[in-house]
Amino acid sequence: MRIVSSTHHVLALAMLTSLASACKDGDARDKGELIASEVIGAMGGTLSGGGVQLVVPAGALTADTTFELRASKRDLSARDFTQQGAAYELGPEETRLRLPAELLFDSGPDEPAVLFTQDGLTVAAVGKSAWINELGAIAIAEAGTMSTEALEPVLGGSPTQAGAAFRDLAHFRVALTETPRFNVAFTIYDMDQVYDKPLNGNGEGDCGFKLLDVLGGSLSAECSEGPLTAGVRVTSAEIAFDVVPNQSGKLDSPVVVGMIGGSDELAFQLGFFAFDTSPCYSETCSEYGTCEVQGENASCVCDEGYAPGEDLTCLCVPDCSGRQCGGDGCGGDCAPGCGDGEFCEDESGQCMPDGSETTDPTDATGTTDPTDPTDPTDPTTDGSASATTDGGTTDGGTSSSTGI
Repeated sequence: MRIVSSTHHVLALAMLTSLASACKDGDARDKGELIASEVIGAMGGTLSGGGVQLVVPAGALTADTTFELRASKRDLSARDFTQQGAAYELGPEETRLRLPAELLFDSGPDEPAVLFTQDGLTVAAVGKSAWINELGAIAIAEAGTMSTEALEPVLGGSPTQAGAAFRDLAHFRVALTETPRFNVAFTIYDMDQVYDKPLNGNGEGDCGFKLLDVLGGSLSAECSEGPLTAGVRVTSAEIAFDVVPNQSGKLDSPVVVGMIGGSDELAFQLGFFAFDTSPCYSETCSEYGTCEVQGENASCVCDEGYAPGEDLTCLCVPDCSGRQCGGDGCGGDCAPGCGDGEFCEDESGQCMPDGSETTDPTDATGTTDPTDPTDPTDPTTDGSASATTDGGTTDGGTSSSTGI
């Protein structure tokens, strides 16, 4: 058996401690110099420092979180959007907010743009402010040429001033310049905090919506393949597509939707729009009727033989009119049903005799055969041996009269 001295134990412990300390120092160096720190909770708050301000709205967080603003050595420049000065890191890194926070830079170039990271993309927002829902690297930049533009619909510049309002389906037209692939993320924000479900899906990506009927390209990826809502392989300078609910399901109350889109190299914050679904959205009335909207209320117009039930359903109405037996049309039976010796004629719903109690007139049991020789009513029989009366013969003697 090998014995390890206590000296070796001490040396090993010292080495592990040194490595741990080095890792911590390395992490601190990687994070960069701390510029500002602030604990922000469910009621919202502001982080300020170094000419940068982050305004977190109430409802964006569910618990107190320590926000940090640190210096960064990263360069977020992409295409002709050129970073000006040093970048920053907002932490905790990759923290996702339930509602978008406003990021503002105090100063910048004459034609500024804010660069930030979201869903694995570098994103540009023209101007000195942007709306972000994910903490990470940020920088101010000299704006270049937008290679992606939403032609339709008209989008709003902030969550509180969303553009067009859509119901059930939103139709988009997007112009692209030198972009072989179009990446898009639609992020749903529950501004009024009325939903108790994850509107963007249960995973890490933006799966609340999905794309349908793509023109000018073809779907190359959907939300199940990454953090984005979809990726489109572009074959034209303009693409069109429809946006419909996916994992968000029915949206009874309006929500705000943020859209970013662009290439692998650089995407753009394209704006915001409002969306909800009609009361009849995805309602089938149990597949036995049609859902119709009257004002803001929905009701089912049911097929013949069905009547409206609760929660936009159509229920089968039993029908036993004039029927004694058989099915009621809804899986039940009509009363009173048939008794012994009867069967149910399904078409008419009437009980009919099955013939099991009918007497056969040709059955010998219980019948009289008029030709039976033992029948006492037969005039040709006396019920015993044959008796013949001889007119010239008397019992006890013989009398004969002979004429001579």
